[in-house]
Amino acid sequence: MSHRKGSKPMLGDVSIYNYADAQVASRRGRLSKAVTTPIAEVERLNRRGDGLRWEQRQQRLDDTDADEDFEARVTSRSRTLQNDDAPKPFLVLPMDIWFAIGDHIPPESVKAFACICKDTQKVTNSARFWFGLYRRFYDPAHLQTLPSRLQPEKMKAVQGLKASVIQSLFIMYPPFIERLKPRPGKIYDLQPILRRKCISTWYTQKGKIWTYWFKLKQINVRVGRGLSLLSHGNKKLLQMEQDLATNEEKDSKVLQVSCSQYLPLPAVHGLLLKKALITVSQDMMAHKLTLTFDSTDIVIDPASNIQILDWWHPQYPHTVYQLVKKNITLSLQDKDNNNVEAGLLIDHWYNV
Repeated sequence: MSHRKGSKPMLGDVSIYNYADAQVASRRGRLSKAVTTPIAEVERLNRRGDGLRWEQRQQRLDDTDADEDFEARVTSRSRTLQNDDAPKPFLVLPMDIWFAIGDHIPPESVKAFACICKDTQKVTNSARFWFGLYRRFYDPAHLQTLPSRLQPEKMKAVQGLKASVIQSLFIMYPPFIERLKPRPGKIYDLQPILRRKCISTWYTQKGKIWTYWFKLKQINVRVGRGLSLLSHGNKKLLQMEQDLATNEEKDSKVLQVSCSQYLPLPAVHGLLLKKALITVSQDMMAHKLTLTFDSTDIVIDPASNIQILDWWHPQYPHTVYQLVKKNITLSLQDKDNNNVEAGLLIDHWYNV
């Protein structure tokens, strides 16, 4: 192949003869290992001036593209919102239609219905809505269990109508009745009654079981401005809505606990319930309830049938409270006549 050494290289495809007749470098006949190793060459190509591998550099490019896409979407969304600022026509339904729809709303969906718009909120703040709700779910089979104040002939006044209808639903409406059924293995949660002021205590006796009642009221309750803002400028409508939502027991809860023996209770009226704890009795056979009112402790051992009753609960003492209070007034009159037995009940009845 020596006859090809003097020929000039041709422009075009490169053949194997060009490499065969190439001159060897002057330093050595054998190339260094660092240059000939394919892995080293790949590493050199991967690690360029930024010091990152190819995978890392590709990930950085993908992240940059994602950020640019996000910024582009945000910009496009902002432009769309700016274009949507122009007023557009919308549909306003008459109040009669909302009242017609309200006649088919189940009790558990009243809150969701009221949150649709201002008109639906006005519907749920009307006496017509609550009268209709009571008539739709009234069941004559529960006439014996309904208190006299919740029976149809007494459900005519607007004042306190909303609370009365809700209380009657927890007696007649099956889904609400199901919520109040005791569940096996239920854990007593006394957290809702903490930091409440005790406004009255009393006890009742049935056979050999004494049941103690503690009426606790939440203090420093902020009064909402929803009704006043909703009915601004219409004093008559505002007064009707306030009468409809009247509920003296709204911020009160009653703690009920039974005991198999009589326990003299200290005076705790006007005190704040700071701690409530349920532990096990010394005989490990029952519960023990400890109530701490400021610096006064009440221990009920053994304790059973522990319940926290809200104002809508059928066992909440609406009428019992008034009856016991009336009996106490009569007992006070008897005490003035040197009736000693009347003082036993007075010592354990406190009312602020």
